[in-house]
Amino acid sequence: MRLDFNYSLPRISFLTLIVLLMILFVINYYLLVNDFSNSMIDEDDRLDWFECIDRNQKFNPLNLHIRYEPRIEINQTFDLLILIHSAVRHRKQRQIIRESFRKLWNENWLLVFVVGQSNSSRLNDLIREENKGFNDIIQTNHLDSYRNLTLKHFSGLRWAISQHSDRLELDKFKWILKMDDDIFLNYYLLQKFLSRIDNESNKIDIYCYEMIETFPLRTLGSKWFVSSDDYSCDRYPLYCSGWAYLARYKTISKLMNQILMDGESSFFWIDDVYITGILRASWNKKNLDKIKLKSINRLFNLHSKELETWSKKNFYEYNQVKWRFLFSHTVDFQILQSSLIKNYRIHKSN
Repeated sequence: MRLDFNYSLPRISFLTLIVLLMILFVINYYLLVNDFSNSMIDEDDRLDWFECIDRNQKFNPLNLHIRYEPRIEINQTFDLLILIHSAVRHRKQRQIIRESFRKLWNENWLLVFVVGQSNSSRLNDLIREENKGFNDIIQTNHLDSYRNLTLKHFSGLRWAISQHSDRLELDKFKWILKMDDDIFLNYYLLQKFLSRIDNESNKIDIYCYEMIETFPLRTLGSKWFVSSDDYSCDRYPLYCSGWAYLARYKTISKLMNQILMDGESSFFWIDDVYITGILRASWNKKNLDKIKLKSINRLFNLHSKELETWSKKNFYEYNQVKWRFLFSHTVDFQILQSSLIKNYRIHKSN
């Protein structure tokens, strides 16, 4: 019997071929980015990033004090602590966030604002009265300014871990979410996200918008200008965007206790880089249980205009498309307010 090899291959349409090529491209791109990110992590863990910081810029975390703080029951525990960094003058933003949080009313979540001091005694008095009324403000003992961002950040996290009591069998807080007061938080999506990652019981990852291969801004006049004296290296370690990040209490406790035990430490004023980058890399260099960044970049909306359009479109109609992002930047408190209200309306109607 003679075999006939003159058969024809099945025809593939041009469109199908394009789709297949695109799929292959996406897979290869993902693998390439993943390999690059992993190699960056390995390199970051080997380097001493404290060598990049001006040794003359130091701070002692034990000298950081809190003027006002919330009063919470010693035996009370929470699934989530939301620490929101807020400017002293942003009273409207805080009130908008409080109102939306009360509508959600999750008794296992705690909302706390972190503010610095103002040069205005009137504004400081208003903060004192605001905390008396709402019991949700931490005011630190340093001036609220960009150059003191790390002091503000550290003070809030230190307060969080100081709430632990040996009487409790569990940690005071299971999760800690740090975010800024101009970020629209999709509470409903956060509930789903937490229920999913709660199963990862042994992880000490930080979930955030991962900043890869970023560099100090050397542009004079920029509010983010970093001199070579402040930071001598030509790039930053992997770190989290300061918009928002989510971590387990035990992860934050590891980072904070590391520097508390060291006492006086070199200081870098950009808090996101310092805490989730430099401190984290320092921990990883010394310990086997590595604190890794878990990228959730796809859950961040970087385009405030897109959120503004969504928040204003058919505002009073209930049957609308849900907002698909977990965190979104806003440019003013009106957009923050309309977004929170609309999100509540949509979920209430479903």
